[in-house]
Amino acid sequence: MAPPQQTIFGHGNRPPQGRPITGLNAPNPTRFKELLKLDFKNPKAVTIKVTMFWTKSAGTPSHIPNYRTTAKSALGAHNLTLDILEPEKKILDYNGAARTDEEINEIRGLAEIAFPTSKGAGRLPVIVCPFVQIFPNQGVSTFGDFGMTKVSQTGGSVVIDGVTWLPFVMINSLANSADNITLVHEIGHAAGLKHLPANLLLEVQPGAMEFLTAQKIDVTKNFMNDGKDRQEQLFAYQIQKLAGAYFAA
Repeated sequence: MAPPQQTIFGHGNRPPQGRPITGLNAPNPTRFKELLKLDFKNPKAVTIKVTMFWTKSAGTPSHIPNYRTTAKSALGAHNLTLDILEPEKKILDYNGAARTDEEINEIRGLAEIAFPTSKGAGRLPVIVCPFVQIFPNQGVSTFGDFGMTKVSQTGGSVVIDGVTWLPFVMINSLANSADNITLVHEIGHAAGLKHLPANLLLEVQPGAMEFLTAQKIDVTKNFMNDGKDRQEQLFAYQIQKLAGAYFAA
């Protein structure tokens, strides 16, 4: 049986409930201060390695450079360096949109041919493509969101149409998020992070929201928020999760 999987969109979905990752059963203010620290810098310099592709149908969307700049800034503040590689064959011969798993699998397969996993070991594939159906002479019909990540419920590999892939990201070429957080947000999902504030109990422990409220910390500003107020806010536990991802070195 294939392992559980999901498509994590940039906004709006609600991941399943589960045990806090800390395994603590009662609120612990000292632990909160460690996990939810905002000015935490990873003790060791870590590189977040990304390989970026575009489908032919993506064109050259103007918002991608802004996404990259914001991601570098957000990660860099915490001793994480974003390294984006654009391979020689970065343009994928695909003229459609990403809608179904079959289409997503085809696009990911083209990226694999262009830059095999064995060649880019330890790099996160990020593919820019439209999330819409394109109708000749009739414009487009909106589909999807700013970005999505294919990853299992536990943050690991996924099986799509019988093919197993490490987590990978797709960015919508036709929809621009005003906060420019989309790329780093999806990188967070690829590292196993989920949406906040809905998953504070899952990712921290009971009482986390009350602690943040008492400290006057607005979690809606967090880069993993699924709303419209996201900023370059990262908690210590999120930085540690990113530093331990398969595409971190």
